[in-house]
Amino acid sequence: MRLEIYRLPRWSNGWALEVIHHEGGSTIWDGTFASDRDAYREFRTTLETKGISAFLSDSPGRRH
Repeated sequence: MRLEIYRLPRWSNGWALEVIHHEGGSTIWDGTFASDRDAYREFRTTLETKGISAFLSDSPGRRH
């Protein structure tokens, strides 16, 4: 699994969050975050409350 937190020019007001699992599927959050720390905090909260299975999906581009 790989965690990506990034800022794109078109999303200049926020940070994007994406979790990519080893088989190429991913979970992408619809909204953006005020900071990279906020995005990481959301990842940790999801991991703690829903577990690792929240990020494992057979369909690529799963939205969160």
